[in-house]
Amino acid sequence: MQSVKKQNNSLIISTPFLIQLLRLFLYNKTITVDQRTHLVLIQIRYLWFFKSTRTIPFQQIQRIDYSCETHVNYRNDSRRRHRRRVENDIYTVSLVLNLDLEKIKLARFQGPGNSRRDDDQSREFTDALQTFTGLPLTNPELDIPEDGGLFSLLDHDLQKVLELCCMYLVSLDEEFTPIEQDWVDEKFGSGTSERFINEIQTIHWETCFIEIRQQLRALPPKDQMYAKTQAKHLFQRLMEADKLKGPEQERLDHLMGFIREACYSNEKPPG
Repeated sequence: MQSVKKQNNSLIISTPFLIQLLRLFLYNKTITVDQRTHLVLIQIRYLWFFKSTRTIPFQQIQRIDYSCETHVNYRNDSRRRHRRRVENDIYTVSLVLNLDLEKIKLARFQGPGNSRRDDDQSREFTDALQTFTGLPLTNPELDIPEDGGLFSLLDHDLQKVLELCCMYLVSLDEEFTPIEQDWVDEKFGSGTSERFINEIQTIHWETCFIEIRQQLRALPPKDQMYAKTQAKHLFQRLMEADKLKGPEQERLDHLMGFIREACYSNEKPPG
């Protein structure tokens, strides 16, 4: 775990003081994401005196990488006389450069499996990083199939959840505009917007959110991670395609909260 703080127009990630103390201050790493200069500054100090500095302009960065790995261990439980399964989630946030797709690790968050605290901390950090840099969580170099769409690369079950969420978002102002229809066709494939128009007229939203929750819980961990992280950036682009309004942003934020909570506990659908 590293120390993260916001300072003026900068996001600063550094080695925690306690870790520096345990290492007798022989090593310290500080990464500064400067929104004003559009630069990422990486400074490393070794053995008190030796220093290295690397500067990366935002335009050399392709995207933000947000991943989660679950490590499983088994511990003896003397009371129950068997080995207990212990899961540990590790969330890693990195920058992916345009050149050779080099990854620059920025921060790591870890804790017990399905820990909302670590999920929330990593998500808040990633949201702040996106705000400071304007970088996406998606890969613009994906090889999208002909007549498909960006989401056609995803597993079918995840696509269905994203479709339901998008139908909810475009229904907020009771107007599915041509610009929004083009966006939907681009992401899901040609003809999807026409299907949306037909299905939206028959949807009962209270039942729909129960279905979204059930489908989210049935997704494998990697798809749940996609829904909780990358989906927000894509939904945001959908809403901004046709003049995002204040209430719509509020509903979008509520939807993302609902998606995250669906993986942990029962939650009332967005009102």
